[in-house]
Amino acid sequence: MARVTKITKIILGFVAGLVLAIVLAMGIFWFKGGELVSNRLTTRISAALGTPAQIDQAKLNPIMGTISIPKIAISNPSGLNTPYFMEINNLDIKVKNLSLLQPTLQMENFSIDNWNINIEQTLSKGNISEIAAYIQKNKPQPTPEDKPIKQRKILSSKVTIGAVNTKLRFSFLGQQIDREFKFDDITLTNLTQNETPIILDEYIVRLVSQTLKSILIASKEQLQQNLPKLPDLPFLKQDDALKSLQKLIDQFSLPAN
Repeated sequence: MARVTKITKIILGFVAGLVLAIVLAMGIFWFKGGELVSNRLTTRISAALGTPAQIDQAKLNPIMGTISIPKIAISNPSGLNTPYFMEINNLDIKVKNLSLLQPTLQMENFSIDNWNINIEQTLSKGNISEIAAYIQKNKPQPTPEDKPIKQRKILSSKVTIGAVNTKLRFSFLGQQIDREFKFDDITLTNLTQNETPIILDEYIVRLVSQTLKSILIASKEQLQQNLPKLPDLPFLKQDDALKSLQKLIDQFSLPAN
């Protein structure tokens, strides 16, 4: 009987120690996880798009499986005048239970309240064309198997965006055309196809690519509808802006899988 009691105490002590270790790990992850997520995303977004990103500290709840980020700002390539390329506000992700602790992050819900985009095009360069060229040249690649730290994989079928504000700026010979459009309730699907997870860098590229292509097409349609009402400038016609948008649509296609 005494032997059974001793074994029971050992088992209970082991279980209690294991529970305490898990609680401590969860506590550290709870308080430090948001900072780790923000730092990791800053690095991966900058690498995927080829331009710096600034990210507010994420709020992480490992028990509920939620990630919230107040703001993500993505800078323009150098030499452009608009203050930023993209600003994403109130990003909320709900993941499958314990997915935060696993190699593949399985998203059950992904929503963005507001996404602001500045599209700037001059005679010689533009932010979308430069980023598109960078993506085509530097397609995301999986981390080699022999590397100790591998990129996390993402599984996500749908992203919902509440509103997208788009500002277009076309400049030529000191003249400038500015237009602004707003689009509501945009849904992106098939970011990960056939239930196959993809690395984080590729997910970022697909998310940005699909959003931009949808917005460029919608902006072109709105500009085309309003074209007869808009005045031309001596060296810059409204039709030039329309042609520039079409070139961007043609250039900014999704990278091949």
